[in-house]
Amino acid sequence: MTQKELIIKSLKETKAMTQGDLSVALYGDRNHLPNLYMSLMDLVKKGLVLRYGDHPAYYSLSENVDNLEISDGNFKGSVSSQIIETIDVPKPSIEQVEYWLHEWDSLEDYVAQEEAIDRLFHGEFKSNDNIQNILIKCSILNDFYSTNIFKIYPVAKRILSLNIDKRLADGDTALVDDIAKNTFGEGKDKYFYSFASKYCSHHNQLEFPIYDSYVHKVLMHFKKIDRFASFKSEDLKKYSKFKNVLIEFREFYGLEKYNLKELDKYLWQLGKRYFPNKY
Repeated sequence: MTQKELIIKSLKETKAMTQGDLSVALYGDRNHLPNLYMSLMDLVKKGLVLRYGDHPAYYSLSENVDNLEISDGNFKGSVSSQIIETIDVPKPSIEQVEYWLHEWDSLEDYVAQEEAIDRLFHGEFKSNDNIQNILIKCSILNDFYSTNIFKIYPVAKRILSLNIDKRLADGDTALVDDIAKNTFGEGKDKYFYSFASKYCSHHNQLEFPIYDSYVHKVLMHFKKIDRFASFKSEDLKKYSKFKNVLIEFREFYGLEKYNLKELDKYLWQLGKRYFPNKY
């Protein structure tokens, strides 16, 4: 069998694998990563394999593939709708949320990361009344979430100036916008929206949902499909509106039993699965 055949076979048997997982499964070592990468990228380009996540990236067999046959590296058989343009995302339901919450609990690296952040934000460094606490928290978030803040100190200093602890406790959504607005040097404005939502959320998860591009894509998808709320894409970049849209989403689909943090885990994984970043 060719390497691509072996990859397809392994992904049919296993739900999702990293490049390293595939190397070990196929060859018993990690010495074939460069060749595997080339084969995987070709399969991704053809729409037969999905790539999602980063550091590490995971690969799974596209749901569009049906009764796939491979001969000498060429693909035959039926590929549903020849890689359909409209993505068939499962409708939101209690069953779907429960499934993805269970999936979250199986993500050992993400669970450990979240627990570490929670200990940081709710332990010794909880207060935002000194620059050292804020610097530590900003640095960890920037590293864990790859928020690409190239200079942490001005952001930490901005947060310190806002005297945010009471506003965090009160669930003041305007705080996200205040933290996101930053100026570097001579009038170089930056808007760290996703980072600001994460910083607030890790202090008060029930009042501050996390904004993320995956969540954005899922909300836009179901707005188009079911018109569960009235909003535009740019509205989701306004935090108060973003939070309200999430609440409307929860009510429309009968998911009131779930808090905003649980909803975030569900939507983030759904977006990562069905709307992966393109490489």
